[in-house]
Amino acid sequence: MRELTDDGQGTTGDASVDEAVRSLERLDRLPVHQHADVIDDVHRALQDRLADEAAADEPAADQAPTDEAPTDWAPTDVAATDEPARTEPVAGSPAAGYLSDGSEG
Repeated sequence: MRELTDDGQGTTGDASVDEAVRSLERLDRLPVHQHADVIDDVHRALQDRLADEAAADEPAADQAPTDEAPTDWAPTDVAATDEPARTEPVAGSPAAGYLSDGSEG
């Protein structure tokens, strides 16, 4: 998702966001009891814009899901060790006391 910033001209660079924000300028000309409706409209417009942006970030429907980790992903909580991985249950765990075939041992 791209970051929207003020370009020095009072705009964000996104026409729909700019329009929503500009509509807030009319609040000072409206009675207070009408403010909630204007703010609700602006909120809805901004939510719709965010939903559009999120939908654009999703993979295309014709792309098959993959079980592969992203190429920029790397586990950060795994300790580097030369020890082999444990295959037996840890003492005190719900699986402790059972053999690999599921029978009690």
